[in-house]
Order: sequence, then structure tokens, then C-alpha cells
Amino acid sequence: GFKRDEVSTYKSRYDVGLDKIISTEKMVGEMQIELEELKPYLKKTAAETADLMVVIDGKSKEAAITEETVSKDAAEASKMSEEAGIMKADAQRDLDKAMPALASAVAALNELQKGDIVEVKAMKTPPNGVI
Repeated sequence: GFKRDEVSTYKSRYDVGLDKIISTEKMVGEMQIELEELKPYLKKTAAETADLMVVIDGKSKEAAITEETVSKDAAEASKMSEEAGIMKADAQRDLDKAMPALASAVAALNELQKGDIVEVKAMKTPPNGVI
């Protein structure tokens, strides 16, 4: 009886192992068929990917050129902005110098009387400071 049980156990293990080998072989066969069916699609996809890489490479080069141009333009604009700032500061300095003279001239005009104008008109040759 003991030998019979041992042989029966081995046979059962053998049968299970054989079933697994057969089912695995069937699955591998199905996968091979599936793979063969996918080969044209994979080749097409690989070709499309290669084409796309060429396009991307071209676009990358264009982007690099554009970036370089934009960089130069930005540097130029920055330089122009700096120059404009200097010009503005110069103009403000000149304006600050001229404003007191303007204010003084406006005050003098406000104090001017009609009689003063008549007096200047009556002079044959007015003095230099008057003209």
C-alpha cells in the first residue's frame, strides 16, 4: 500500500506538471501568433517614431535659433532701456535747472503792469536786459 500511494503521488505530480507544460506551450503559441500579427504595426509605429524624431530634431534646432534671436533682442532692448533711463535722468536734471528760471519768469510776468509795457514802447532803444 505504501508504494502504491507513493507512485500515485508521483503520477499525480507528473500529470499536473504535464498539464502545465501543455497549457504553457499553448499560451506561448498564441502569444507568438499575436506577436506576428503585431509586427507590421510595430514596424509602422517605429517608422512613424523615427519620422517624428526627425521633425522634433528640426523643431529643436529652430527653437534654438529663435531662442538665440530672442536673447539678442532682449539684450538690445535692455541696453536701449538703460540708455533711455540715462537720457531721462539727463533731461530731468536739465528740467530741474530750468524750473527755477521759469518760475521766476512767470512771477515777473505776473507783476508786469500795463504802464511798464507803455514805458518800454516809448523808449527808442531799450536797454539789453529789457529786450
